Amino acid sequence: MSSKASRRTVLRSAMLTGAASLLAACGTAVVPTETMEEKPAAEPAPTEAPAPEPYAITIFTVPFWTLSEGLGAEVVAEFEEQNPGLTVDSTIPEGNRVTKLQAAMAAGSGPDIGQSGSWQAQTLAALEIGQPLDPFMAVSDIVRKDDIWPSLQRDLTWEGQIQGMPFGPDVRPVYMNDTVYLENGVDVENPPQSWEELEAAIPKLTRISGDTTELVAFAPLWQINSIWMVPMWQLGGETLSDDGRTVTINTPEGIEGLRWLMKIYEMQGGWQALEDFRKDTRPHLLFYDGHVANLYWPSTLHGIMRRDVPDVQYHFAHWPKPPEGRHTTYGGCHTWILTTQSGQPESAWKFLEHFGSGSVNVRWSHNFNTLPIRADVARSEEYHQNDPFLLITAEMMENRRFVIPAPGAPEMLGATLRVVPTALGGEKTIEETLRDTEVELQTIMDTFLSNLGG
Repeated sequence: MSSKASRRTVLRSAMLTGAASLLAACGTAVVPTETMEEKPAAEPAPTEAPAPEPYAITIFTVPFWTLSEGLGAEVVAEFEEQNPGLTVDSTIPEGNRVTKLQAAMAAGSGPDIGQSGSWQAQTLAALEIGQPLDPFMAVSDIVRKDDIWPSLQRDLTWEGQIQGMPFGPDVRPVYMNDTVYLENGVDVENPPQSWEELEAAIPKLTRISGDTTELVAFAPLWQINSIWMVPMWQLGGETLSDDGRTVTINTPEGIEGLRWLMKIYEMQGGWQALEDFRKDTRPHLLFYDGHVANLYWPSTLHGIMRRDVPDVQYHFAHWPKPPEGRHTTYGGCHTWILTTQSGQPESAWKFLEHFGSGSVNVRWSHNFNTLPIRADVARSEEYHQNDPFLLITAEMMENRRFVIPAPGAPEMLGATLRVVPTALGGEKTIEETLRDTEVELQTIMDTFLSNLGG
């Protein structure tokens, strides 16, 4: 493994390749007069192209995304067959995948390819752990930058360039329990499509006897507290400015979105009451048992329910939106990182390029109940096969958002998660919470960049 490479590695490699093509020799032979008759040129002896130099591409991954068995092994086998001389050497380090990648890089023994969440890719790029893929995508015949969903590009773009190859994204639809809807006189075929319609349905889908909650209509924060940002996004707000350097949650959209979220929670007894109701029970199990009418959960649940609880009948839909608002959802994504310590970045890119191909996108998505990273693939019949669930979740990819993806994101996450217990728990007002959290988040990002000299 080579020592740490600079960000100019790719450009230098391209320059060297171009220079090699200019190497040539010319000369003039002195031929005796009596032998100057024209002679047919000798046919050059046939030569075989030299075999490519063998190289093992080292990759850090995790058990769920193993490359040693199942579809992962199949994709690797295809890649190795298409690229003679290149092999894949994947390992699964124990512990947090990003922490392990950082430690390996600090020790000078980083892999060619590491792994992170899409929201962590900008941080790794700023730390010079990951290198941009734009130079490779610009000349690729398999996957170009514009093939990737813009919503994924938003997470991955640092200093104007894509900082990783995404794979395995998901979104969050609203799952509706048919039995609960039917028993309480709500039409599951025409579910609430607006905030107002949801507010009208909540009393019908909520049952509280004394101090005991028996049925919950909608508790979206059970999935993760950072989902409080969805109503803000629906109203047109964003977590960051266009240049990605300023946190923008203390806005009219942020305040209105959080107020509405508090309203629907108070209609069901309040945030703490719903936390007490679920206790340590997994929310999707409460949904299966008919104690939750609407569940806001990752799209991967669809395949799990068809496998594990085929008798549970349900519909699915967008999160209801505000007047003049937009459909927006929460969704994560996993990402391959081409490291700055790659011994052969061009070879490592070939593996990432293969992962970005349409064929792998389709099979990977079907196998893992995720979505394609490419809009063209998600819209193809080969992928969606006219399945209503795949059609609506692919539609959701247009406006998916995730936790704040700026440099310093891992530390920023904690402050983002504290918004809900602080505001909905009554520790501070909504206005105070967003004001103080915005300052905290901005300070974290500014300090991170300052420490880098940026």
